[in-house]
Amino acid sequence: ATELIDKFEKIYEEKWLNMMKSKLGLIGNDKEDSLLIFELLEIMKKQELDYTNTFLFLMDHEIDDKKNYQNKEFDNWEMKWQKRLSKDSKNLMKLYNPVIIPRNHNVENVLKSAENNDLTPFIDLLKALKNPYENKEISTKYQSPSPERNEKYQTFCGT
Repeated sequence: ATELIDKFEKIYEEKWLNMMKSKLGLIGNDKEDSLLIFELLEIMKKQELDYTNTFLFLMDHEIDDKKNYQNKEFDNWEMKWQKRLSKDSKNLMKLYNPVIIPRNHNVENVLKSAENNDLTPFIDLLKALKNPYENKEISTKYQSPSPERNEKYQTFCGT
């Protein structure tokens, strides 16, 4: 067991790197892949970019906050990334990047409606989440991040 535990960090890093490469459509190996990934993550953190919508933006999906990606730092990163893509990159990205995720504020709104005996929002969200990797019109209304709040937000593991 100790031998396996000792290997865990290396196995995890390799799996994570391969997942991120797939999310970015990076096929094959390039010594600069890790740097490219970490540069994007740093830009996302610094500019407070939405994780899911960043990958959708890179896949040319329509998203509400496109203007957040129009800056010199992101443009410079994107040029490096574009050079690394192949003709099959976008297809790979579609397999690893959901168009919709169950964002907490949407789930909470659906639950509030259900408590008021209106199951229509629940049914709509369920339809959208049934195939999260497909681009459906119903999905777009669920893609926006939570609006800014002044009060502290608390969520629970079960949501």
